[in-house]
Amino acid sequence: MNFFRVGVQDSNCLTSSSLISGNGGVIKVGNTGVKLEIPPNAFENDEEEHEIQIRILPCHIFDGDAECFEDHSTTMVEILPNNLRLKKFAKLTLPHCLIVKDGKRCKAQVFQSHHTEGEKPRWEDFSESANPIVSGALCKILLNKFCWVKFNIPGEDVIGKMLFVYIAGEKVERDADFITTLVGCFPALPGYKRVNATQEDFKKAGGKRVSSPLKESYKQLRTY
Repeated sequence: MNFFRVGVQDSNCLTSSSLISGNGGVIKVGNTGVKLEIPPNAFENDEEEHEIQIRILPCHIFDGDAECFEDHSTTMVEILPNNLRLKKFAKLTLPHCLIVKDGKRCKAQVFQSHHTEGEKPRWEDFSESANPIVSGALCKILLNKFCWVKFNIPGEDVIGKMLFVYIAGEKVERDADFITTLVGCFPALPGYKRVNATQEDFKKAGGKRVSSPLKESYKQLRTY
């Protein structure tokens, strides 16, 4: 059971745009790690300027429920204008929260979709031309056309996942012998945030009795 509902950060924190000329440029989405690098002379007409926008799309909303451990562990983005073609490859950097085997070079799969707004994404594998390179917590991808983009890292390369973990409790009395606590977590990715649990959430989840002293009890918590 999920003890915490997963929310989405304010859309202003997940979007970045910039007017890019024929000289190229770089667009970053805050401190999320998402970055688009456009080289000089990449547009069909170098005399034109284009308003380029990147929007982070939380996977749990657009890809449905996770079926494997490695699902919902990478960043999905929309790059506008949709279908804008480039003469030279742009470099897109996207973060992930997976822990891969030591010394293992991952072979990420990259997908794109050019669906009409309001429709469900129609994903196509373009890994060969994207030439994805996974380094640390980032994946670098080559693009020559703007669209929705996501990537996956195969499960055989994965040994763990980075999570944000929260512990919450109802109002605690100073001399209480026990309190009801809930533990929740979500992927360490841009686009996710904790939504505070309500009293109804506490009732549904049941909670857990933790005897005093609380400090010693919390030492026993582990994440994998």
